[in-house]
Amino acid sequence: MVRLLSFFAWLLIVFSLFSCEIDKPDAPKYPIAKKGDTVSRTLIVYAMAENSLSNYVFSDIDEIFAAATEIPDNCRLFTFVDNSDVNNSPYICQFYNNNGVSAKDTVFVFEEDFCSSESSALNDVLEMILTDYPTETLDIVMWSHGNGWLRHNPQKVPFRSIGVDNGKNSYSNSAVDVIEIEELATVLESLPVRVNRLMFDACFMQSVEVAYALRNSVDWIIASPAEIPGDGAPYDKIVPLFFSQTVSVGEIIDAYKEDYDASDTGVILSAVKCDELEYLAEATYTYVKKYFDKDAAVNVDNLFSYLNSGYYSSSVSYPAFYDMNAVMKKSLGTLEYIEWKKALYAAVQYLNYSDSWYTAVLGRYIAVDSDVCSGISMYIPQVESYRDVFNADFATTEWYSAAGWNETGW
Repeated sequence: MVRLLSFFAWLLIVFSLFSCEIDKPDAPKYPIAKKGDTVSRTLIVYAMAENSLSNYVFSDIDEIFAAATEIPDNCRLFTFVDNSDVNNSPYICQFYNNNGVSAKDTVFVFEEDFCSSESSALNDVLEMILTDYPTETLDIVMWSHGNGWLRHNPQKVPFRSIGVDNGKNSYSNSAVDVIEIEELATVLESLPVRVNRLMFDACFMQSVEVAYALRNSVDWIIASPAEIPGDGAPYDKIVPLFFSQTVSVGEIIDAYKEDYDASDTGVILSAVKCDELEYLAEATYTYVKKYFDKDAAVNVDNLFSYLNSGYYSSSVSYPAFYDMNAVMKKSLGTLEYIEWKKALYAAVQYLNYSDSWYTAVLGRYIAVDSDVCSGISMYIPQVESYRDVFNADFATTEWYSAAGWNETGW
């Protein structure tokens, strides 16, 4: 009896070993580059989604996951996400190709919620990623609400600049803080590697005031001078392009815009080459003092704008975000304009747009004026009393002095 039991025990052991060998899944194939290894390129999507856009971030993460098989082994893609989910604090994920299958790992979960739209938080997250996962080339996507170059003013709603975190894990757009553009520039300039391409998946960020402030921080800015649809970028289409060594910024913009060709919303996108912005400032300086003196009436009638009323509601206003090319074409002499336009298109090197786009702020469609649309906006100081806060903010920008506005009396 003892021998029989021993025999069956031996059979059970052998069968168990054999079964484990059969059922054992393939060992996960993590990226060739391990933590601490330097890779060729890294893309970081920094999503400040503790606001009314919170639900959109989930679909964007799904799109990133779908494209993860296109991430080369010598590259990395991280997302930082802070949304309105009260059950989850902010976290960092890495996406990668696992034997031809999309995969992701949560590499860090923060112990508690914090304001992700503070420049110190952005700095800490980027530093954490880049210290543990160094890279030769860096691209960043800033994902959130955006309002261009204006400074944060706690007395006004909606809040301006880039990023909204309400601090309440709700869908409110009442921000605890925002990242002002000068703060963003400081953070990006402090990184161990220069940012190659900075994409704003946020509204109104392609303005000359924003671009000029970031000229020493990044090589390229991909953004819209108008509103971005709630669905934002088609990440399943553009993620593979970010990791291609032969793809241009124009091809990224084309893929983004083409995804909206069948949509009712429409989109406008452009690419700014930042090392050409000094040239643009010098060229603009020549004519600002001549044509935009405070004592001269600036005619803005029928001037193509990305928010032509300048109003969010009866009590809250925006600047009008006038197209830069439209402004200068209307104001300069023919030969002056031809000469100035060389500087404009040295800086704005790519543009693609739908025939019209839907503005949620105004609740209607705006048609693109293809004769003047350049894909970058500029501010024009005006005398109306409600513009006083805008004029004051404008005077604090680097562009204000670089383009000669400080000599106009404004």
